[in-house]
Amino acid sequence: MEKKNASSRRKAVKAPNKTAAAAASKQQRSTSTKVQKQKTVTIHYYRFHQDYEDWGVHLWDTGENVIDPAVATEWTEPLLFDAEDQFGRKVTIPLKNGYGKLGFLIHKGEEKDPGNDMEFKPNSKKHQVWLVQGNP
Repeated sequence: MEKKNASSRRKAVKAPNKTAAAAASKQQRSTSTKVQKQKTVTIHYYRFHQDYEDWGVHLWDTGENVIDPAVATEWTEPLLFDAEDQFGRKVTIPLKNGYGKLGFLIHKGEEKDPGNDMEFKPNSKKHQVWLVQGNP
């Protein structure tokens, strides 16, 4: 009788629920993906003579609450390009609301390039701006 009870107890132990394990794994991947997909826009900028010193991006909100307050700029202190790639210089800007319009202008002091105020509205497929000196 003792053996029968032990046998019954063994049968009562269920194998791990594969569906629950898969769901937990999916939830974990989903959570880590959300953390990695912070809303950003990258502005790439190319100058013909690679003279990037003091050139930066002035950002402003277009009324759609887009700019993360941590990167808001004043005219006298633009956000400087902080990385380089094969194209030229770039800066990646975190956004508060990733799909509203972002107002920006490239400048060095009072010199603007290309001279016009620009707007960009990122979406799920388009989150980069590519600019060449003198061309909007």
